Amino acid sequence: MARPRRKIPDDIRAILKDNLWGPSEVAAELGIKLSNLYGKNTPAGMPEPIAKIKGTTIWLADEIREFARERERRRRPDSD
Repeated sequence: MARPRRKIPDDIRAILKDNLWGPSEVAAELGIKLSNLYGKNTPAGMPEPIAKIKGTTIWLADEIREFARERERRRRPDSD
């Protein structure tokens, strides 16, 4: 018989949601398709995932946000 799942308190759930991202959140932040997160299509310089939990890759949200900002700066021509 399977153990009953423990409910994660809402405050902990919010912290996890804001700080740990799976593939869908990362792809949305970077404006790319999910399939481009892996293999030869991975954006150059992309932060390494911090874990793989039950087959789901996990990244730190702050690292992805910073990467997205830097990536946008590199793509945007200088406004000088």
